[in-house]
Amino acid sequence: MKYGADILATGEAKIIHQENPEVKIAFGNPEVLSQNDQGKTKFYWAEIFENNPYILQPGENAEQVMVISNYPKSRPFFNYAKTRYTQADDGSKVPYKFAYNPDYEVTCGELYFSDSEIAEAEKLIENFEAPIIFIDPHADNPNKHWIFERWDDVIKQSSHQFVQLTYDEHAVPLNGAVQLNTTTFRQACAVLNAGVGRGILLTVDCDLHHAAAALQMPAIVLWSHYSHPDNFGYNDHINIRWDPAGKPCGLRDNCIQCKTSVEMIKVRDVNLAIEMALKKIS
Repeated sequence: MKYGADILATGEAKIIHQENPEVKIAFGNPEVLSQNDQGKTKFYWAEIFENNPYILQPGENAEQVMVISNYPKSRPFFNYAKTRYTQADDGSKVPYKFAYNPDYEVTCGELYFSDSEIAEAEKLIENFEAPIIFIDPHADNPNKHWIFERWDDVIKQSSHQFVQLTYDEHAVPLNGAVQLNTTTFRQACAVLNAGVGRGILLTVDCDLHHAAAALQMPAIVLWSHYSHPDNFGYNDHINIRWDPAGKPCGLRDNCIQCKTSVEMIKVRDVNLAIEMALKKIS
């Protein structure tokens, strides 16, 4: 969860700014970095942070900077002490079973776009009639995936217009969905922003559902045994997770429980959820 984790970090920055409106937020190790060496040290930076007024921008000078420990390999939603690792060919440690922090709950992040990004995104969807169902069946882990043929069945059984955001170079086109070539994740987010009030998102537990939450777009999220909406979901979204197996596995390797849990999600469940979600924009 690369981009989604960065969106969640903007939520943390928002809360800190509300409590400390005079400071700018940067991401890194507070034990190593301080406001005194902000000109000498590179903080963690991601495209998600662009234009965010609370977050220190590249080259920006700020009188007060607060460094928070939220960056790759230091995320608040993981318990790294209990995460299990294997050794890569280069000798580095690679996680194969993530352990989650059970007390972690998401805070909606924020996304800020430039005028040109907004104009370009609006142009991309100007010819689509509402309602639009933006659809993304892909995630960073196959254990999160729903049965692929069922995505086609959902589209086939619906009279609505589906638009697939193809920011992922490995995305497989869905039959019956319009392919919208969003070349970057940020551009895909900008398209969602342009579609607020006109559409909903249908996806799995992935980066894009965090973007929908940040933009206040209704979403339907399909969950496997890998993770849980109690930790990574939003109350305003329709979360579908049929899994009697207990705690989420966090496995990077093939998981039979993940496969079983997604098989329990039927096409009719998703079609019903679509009609429920569309009522939020009608």
